[in-house]
Amino acid sequence: MLHLRSFVWVTGPKTDDWLVLTVGAILFVIGVAAVAATCDIVFVSSGVISRIYLLDAAAELALVVGWITCPWLGRRVS
Repeated sequence: MLHLRSFVWVTGPKTDDWLVLTVGAILFVIGVAAVAATCDIVFVSSGVISRIYLLDAAAELALVVGWITCPWLGRRVS
């Protein structure tokens, strides 16, 4: 989070500031990985960079999918 106080002003009081900051950091990292993968795909498609960068994009997208699906992997189905 860039400014926790303004976030709380907009969204309301929070009891766990550490949790807000942690989730913000995780979402930031997911966003960076997704943007990097998109750049790799776009620049490979336009011929600016080598096709080897598609392996990099695949790894970044695998991380994004893992981060998104991770909460469901720990849940038990009853």
